[in-house]
Amino acid sequence: MQHYDIIVVGAGPSAAFLAYEVTQLDKSKKVLLIEQGKKVEERNCPIEKVGKCTRCKPMCNITCGFSGAGAFSDGKLSLYNEEDDDIYVGGVLHEYIGVEETKRLIDYTDEVYLKFGAETKLEGIDYKEEVNLICNKAKKEGINLVNIPIRHLGTEKSHELYKRIEEYLSDNGVEILFNTTVSDLIVSENRIKGVKIRDAKYAEDEEYNKDRAITADKVVLAVGRKGANWLVKMCNKHQIETKAGTVDIGVRYELPDKVMKDINKYMYEGKFISKPYPFRDKVRTFCQNPSG
Repeated sequence: MQHYDIIVVGAGPSAAFLAYEVTQLDKSKKVLLIEQGKKVEERNCPIEKVGKCTRCKPMCNITCGFSGAGAFSDGKLSLYNEEDDDIYVGGVLHEYIGVEETKRLIDYTDEVYLKFGAETKLEGIDYKEEVNLICNKAKKEGINLVNIPIRHLGTEKSHELYKRIEEYLSDNGVEILFNTTVSDLIVSENRIKGVKIRDAKYAEDEEYNKDRAITADKVVLAVGRKGANWLVKMCNKHQIETKAGTVDIGVRYELPDKVMKDINKYMYEGKFISKPYPFRDKVRTFCQNPSG
């Protein structure tokens, strides 16, 4: 039976950065990433050619594969302003480790992206006076503008960058199993000691009986949104306590170009937050497509 120091289930950004960090700290560690999708350079969506979803088998090329669903996104890295005393986007990490440590990690992560070829230009930092006018106008309507620098990778650039990271990991001793799913966790004495794996094409086959067991000192589950249902299933099966996180409901909202003209001109992406009547639920904008 094969044994590793660390097994990571998934090969999205969090898994890739974990593996990268291990190569920086101790290259003698044996690290295995298990990914149900393909290498990033082999991922493509047929919808661009045929005009409709073909339901790729065994796994969707958009949501699965090295670097995760982000490989097909616009590739925006949201940073922060030096004078900010809070972190306004990107989750709740700062609630666990503090704002200053979160800023330090954002800087460090940004440096890694630059190392692998990210665009050096920062968006949203050149028109402070114009942006202040937009900010003040929004406040009058009970809307807060989050104005932070953004490093824009672009979809094609994201593919190239993550391919470099993928190659770097392989060249530095990290093993990556593609087209492979984890069918179960190996749990003993209240600890995860390893995983059972199979070819991705048999992922839903309940009668498949050729799973292979692999053990490790540490097992990290980094399965992302696509693996959320699998993670719930594993936790329920092995009585691992869980806590529900926040789920955003997204709405595509189209406006006349003239409404967003100044925002698109002076900011790469305006992030607005409000709690409108009647329910006062938090609503935020993200991922603008200027003149789209």
